[in-house]
Amino acid sequence: MKNILALVAAASISAMSAQAATLTTIDIEYFGSTGDGDLNLAGARAAQAAFAGESIIGGDDFERFTACPADNCTATNFTGDFAAYEHLGTGAGGSSVVGPKDQAVIRDRSQYGRFNTTAGGSQYLDSNDNRGIRINTGAVSDLLFDRISFLLMDADDVGSLEFNIAVGGEVEGDTLIVPDIGGAPTGGPNGSLYLVTLLFSDSVSDVTVDLFNDAAERDGFGIDDVVGSVSAVPLPAAGWMLMAAFGGLAAMKRRRKAA
Repeated sequence: MKNILALVAAASISAMSAQAATLTTIDIEYFGSTGDGDLNLAGARAAQAAFAGESIIGGDDFERFTACPADNCTATNFTGDFAAYEHLGTGAGGSSVVGPKDQAVIRDRSQYGRFNTTAGGSQYLDSNDNRGIRINTGAVSDLLFDRISFLLMDADDVGSLEFNIAVGGEVEGDTLIVPDIGGAPTGGPNGSLYLVTLLFSDSVSDVTVDLFNDAAERDGFGIDDVVGSVSAVPLPAAGWMLMAAFGGLAAMKRRRKAA
């Protein structure tokens, strides 16, 4: 009996660990722009809070990092409380690039259509007109979550580019080309604001989310208020099998003591 229960427990653990998560849904919701004068930051914050729910396991608002000066700075990759934020290579360059030109930077003022979205804060992460930014949760923690959300500023405001989101790590997913999220073939308005939400089929800890433009353009964008959370979901079947196995072992131990 003991060996059978041990085998059931081992099989349950194997079943849970072998199950690969998939990207269930991705949504990009527009909340106006500074360029058109209809920015709805309060609405974006409320929508993000509703999506994240009450079980937030971590997040980054970039307020604890040292921001670069207006024109130049010594930038690097940034490791936050929820994820590491890595640049995706040198871009062709543009008016928003500050040195060094192969890095993302922390800004503490609104520039080039990018801005802070944290209530009471001032800072955000700017792609600095480079290829893009990677959100890498596995570099920081092994806490489990099943959804990620963040605010995206000033993306796809140049008509010839394609904005891409690629999900990897423990999540099976392809590169998603997000055509004209600005709402027009010529590009969206300057200073646009989007809420990006990603929902996974299972809880994960090691996920990469790459945000980048196509090879033709290196137009900059910003991100802020990255949040990871987990929904209240029923224990999967393998989990119930594992609990049953442990319960059986406990019952055997009690019978031995009674004997």
